[in-house]
Amino acid sequence: MRWTRTLESCCTFANFAIEQGLLPYDLAELILLARRAFSAGERAASVDDEVASRREDKTGEAFAEKAQSLGYTVIWPGLWPTLVKDGKQIHLPSID
Repeated sequence: MRWTRTLESCCTFANFAIEQGLLPYDLAELILLARRAFSAGERAASVDDEVASRREDKTGEAFAEKAQSLGYTVIWPGLWPTLVKDGKQIHLPSID
């Protein structure tokens, strides 16, 4: 079997879901929302626009709501969110 980047991403995804006790669908949604928030943050940082700023807030809130429903709090050290549970910072896996 040839080890590919896709296979590595799948294994990383599965391992993270198991370690965190998450359903795969919930992890996929978290990653999707994080990517949307990241993109909105990039746009808001590069354009002085009220619409872009509201979009950044809206996508960030959607991510935080999903994370909170799964028992996490969220910190934003930059454009990419970090989950916090029991005082421990947890970084979402990098999935290509």
